[in-house]
Amino acid sequence: MTTSSRVTGGRAAIEAAWKALEGRNERELADLSGSRYSGGHILLPHFEARLTVDLESRGIALEGKEVDETSSILALHYLAGCGADVPTGTLVPFNQAEGGGAYYEAFKRRTIDRLAEEFGERPNLLVRAGIAIGGLDRELGASSIEVRVFPKVWVTLIVWEGDDEIPASANVLFDSTALGILPTEDLAVIGSLTVAKLVKAKARL
Repeated sequence: MTTSSRVTGGRAAIEAAWKALEGRNERELADLSGSRYSGGHILLPHFEARLTVDLESRGIALEGKEVDETSSILALHYLAGCGADVPTGTLVPFNQAEGGGAYYEAFKRRTIDRLAEEFGERPNLLVRAGIAIGGLDRELGASSIEVRVFPKVWVTLIVWEGDDEIPASANVLFDSTALGILPTEDLAVIGSLTVAKLVKAKARL
């Protein structure tokens, strides 16, 4: 399942995303999305934290504070897009998402290349930063981390260390299930957001 609402566009996009959830059973949404339902709220894991989604009041909060528009839209699209499918462990590149080929160069520049620039010289920092945002160490490349942005949207970030002749390189891969949950534009935002959070975590190490 996917939703056609865009992740950008401000209030209109948020209204469309809430509308897509109208009439949906909250407990079922929680179950399908890998969340927990408690006290009339959906408690949705997001990176190392948990979002509180209130369908009745149309609010999404993190630690009691309303989240930004981008995070709201991603969370709503995720809830609307989840079905019974679970992560497969099969990793696919961004350009295999629907229409991803057309956006790949921009995705590579903003996300993959930035990952290589930030962690290529010291790949071990990728794992340390990844664990700080709830990620799991993986044995790919010189260093890699699996980040569960949402319970069914897993992103694997890999870095290969460079040398005097070959520059450092990187890749950002998605569990194949994510491609059926979120539209391609959302996946691009998630990739960029994940790298940005890793960079911030690295600065705190």
